[in-house]
Amino acid sequence: MPIDVRWYDDQQTILHMSENGAWTWDDFYAARQQADEMLKQVAYKAHVIIEATHGNIPSNAMTHFRASRMSNHGLTVLVGPRAFSRIMYNVYLRIAGKQHEASFRMASTIEEALDIIAEWEAVNELKE
Repeated sequence: MPIDVRWYDDQQTILHMSENGAWTWDDFYAARQQADEMLKQVAYKAHVIIEATHGNIPSNAMTHFRASRMSNHGLTVLVGPRAFSRIMYNVYLRIAGKQHEASFRMASTIEEALDIIAEWEAVNELKE
């Protein structure tokens, strides 16, 4: 499958989606459906890391990303090259609106994504 979907950790708190070469929007929606089913199997909000390190995203990405929000998830972190990620993040916020800023971040590496998730959890745990 061009997009791999799996749990990143044994506790099933982070879902990891990663591209494996060229993919289409049909591939993306199949992977998103698989991710949605996995997220529905846990009784808590899990985070999602989308690893797009190859930069191979078909056209109209933001339209498709905005229309494909998954259920039962906390923070979504897009991992990709720094310049690419920043452009994607800014375009996404323009299209989706600032209300999505609280649930969407960007990172250059998986390690940075994990740090962002840990920081997000610490802040949100304090608010509860």
